[in-house]
Parts: sequence; C-alpha cells; structure tokens
Amino acid sequence: LFTKTSEELKSPEGIERLKEEIIRRTNAILPAGGVKDVYFTEFIIQTS
Repeated sequence: LFTKTSEELKSPEGIERLKEEIIRRTNAILPAGGVKDVYFTEFIIQTS
C-alpha cells in the first residue's frame, strides 16, 4: 500500500485496482480458494 499515491486512489477505478491487487497478492500466498473479494468499511487517504 505504501507504493500507492493519493492521486491513484482518488477515483473509484483506483480503489477497484487496489482491491484487485490486494486479492491477487493475497491469493498468491494462500492455498486454493483464498480471497474472493475485498470490502472497505472506511477509506481514508492521508497526504503529506
């Protein structure tokens, strides 16, 4: 997540790409049948 910029995550498409990346990376280390979806209850972007 540290590689993502606030600009990348401002749009719904950016959030969707993040979800897909989390699923892909998690399933790469889990046994078969791993994560199917990711849900955010809150999404806060901190800029510096």
